[in-house]
Amino acid sequence: MSRPKILIVDDNVKFIDDLSLLLGSSYECFSACTGEEGLANLAKKNYDLLLLDIDLGDGMDGFDVMDFLAEQEIKLPIIIVSHDHSIPTVVRALKKGAYDYIGKKPDLAEVRVILDRAMQEFGFKRDSEFYRDELRRQSGDLIGMSPAIQTIREQIAHIADTPTNVLITGESGTGKEIVAKQIHYSSQRRDKPFIPLNCAAIPKELFESELFGHERGAFTHAYKRRLGKFELADRGTIFLDEIAELDPSMQAKLLRVIQDKNIQRVGGDDFKNVNVRIIAATNHDLKVMVDGKQFREDFYYRLNVFPISIPPLRERREDIPLLVELFIKQKGEELKKNITSISQEALAGLLNYDWPGNVRELENMVERAVILAKGEQLLPVYFTELKCPKMSDPIDYHIAKKQAEENFQRDFIPRMIKLADGNISKAAEQMGITRQGLQKMLKNLGMDSD
Repeated sequence: MSRPKILIVDDNVKFIDDLSLLLGSSYECFSACTGEEGLANLAKKNYDLLLLDIDLGDGMDGFDVMDFLAEQEIKLPIIIVSHDHSIPTVVRALKKGAYDYIGKKPDLAEVRVILDRAMQEFGFKRDSEFYRDELRRQSGDLIGMSPAIQTIREQIAHIADTPTNVLITGESGTGKEIVAKQIHYSSQRRDKPFIPLNCAAIPKELFESELFGHERGAFTHAYKRRLGKFELADRGTIFLDEIAELDPSMQAKLLRVIQDKNIQRVGGDDFKNVNVRIIAATNHDLKVMVDGKQFREDFYYRLNVFPISIPPLRERREDIPLLVELFIKQKGEELKKNITSISQEALAGLLNYDWPGNVRELENMVERAVILAKGEQLLPVYFTELKCPKMSDPIDYHIAKKQAEENFQRDFIPRMIKLADGNISKAAEQMGITRQGLQKMLKNLGMDSD
């Protein structure tokens, strides 16, 4: 299960560390601070891709490295990473065989797409088992056994392999991007790009360039052609978060893209066809905004073909024990803390809290508690926001988890039996268990299997 090997040659150690951290989950990163050291590394190990700076201080520069590789007929994709965006430098690098040229403050999503395309063109194929694991890692987990979460899972299963646009609604922190990723990575587009874009974070004057790209010379500092998010997401999915913040003029342009399925770069004359699935998300009521003339009605109906609503955490409290278990494990590993459990009183406090920040707030609260913890158990004192009174009838963590599982089973099993037209054997087969196992579950839940 090998990851692609990338050699980063740059005289800025901090930049190497930052880039390695960003790419490290998907690529095995190696580094060198001089051209000579980079060539020595290339002589000892086979790499799948080279990220190369032009200005390497004293000694060989990036062009010298490229010349030597050409002389030795060492062939691998080379991506130039440099502060120097001058046209002569860019042209010279591309003429010498560079696959692409990016700046020192790259867009991570764009970098990943460029790296993947470069390696695909050079014949690199990822190990299939690693790739599946990586897709699962990127998509995140939709944690919960509540009826609401099970309904969302069913909706994802229905919509995943269609090209239909999806509108995800829910309060901040409920996990809208996780649902979007689940849709993408459950679909036939799973091995194509998933490109997220926060509509509220892009200045109005840059939005068109960000979405559709621009040609060289389209405006000041447009030193080279830049692909927009739609081209980067071609044959994949674009996730437009906080879509309610989108300027009306851009709503009109996006509406045209949805209808015509093509884009035009800023400063360009040609139209390019794109095959992109759009998933949008918002914590606003767009129908109310449409009624108030704050959001285009035609654009709203184009987005809202298949709506998915995520309920706030306070309306699915039975999911809290499972989420806490996950976050304790994740944060313990990240922070190198051996946390094994949460106390009964602390869990009771979490179950009674209203969670205005939803799952994100719960995750942050657990992380803070893990940092403060002095032993292996999370205690009420580590949750300063909560009131965690001692319980006369304390709620044991494992009991709460078992209750959540039972609630899930009581909702899920009848649905499966109904889908199987009442046939217990068929329902068991669809669930991946034996008929006897399903009958035992029904008996334990006090449900009739006849």
